[in-house]
Amino acid sequence: MALRKPSINGDNLPMFILANRDQLVKEVITLGRAEFFLDNFNKECENDGVEISEFKVTDFILAREGTACVNDRFEPSPASGVDSAHYLALSDAEKDEITSGTAVISSITWLLERERGDVELQK
Repeated sequence: MALRKPSINGDNLPMFILANRDQLVKEVITLGRAEFFLDNFNKECENDGVEISEFKVTDFILAREGTACVNDRFEPSPASGVDSAHYLALSDAEKDEITSGTAVISSITWLLERERGDVELQK
């Protein structure tokens, strides 16, 4: 069973919890590489006396929302868009679970960014 999440163009595309996690891990790798290359670019510009506009990669954290299942019920947060009934209907291969001893920890992965409320965007 696929979870549905609206896409940018309005189509409903399947959203699998494990596929979402894998895509977020790839995004974190991309952000890390971007930060590495940007830092090196800025150093080279500074060494060569080249003045550039300030550009920064956002601060980010990869986080997992998870709890040990009680009575085989995982209650994802409302913000995840996943309700427990949909999660329970997924096959084991579609769930993001870790087994620790006798406990099964179900989770949903998030990419968290620092709030940028003080930034003024200009076109």
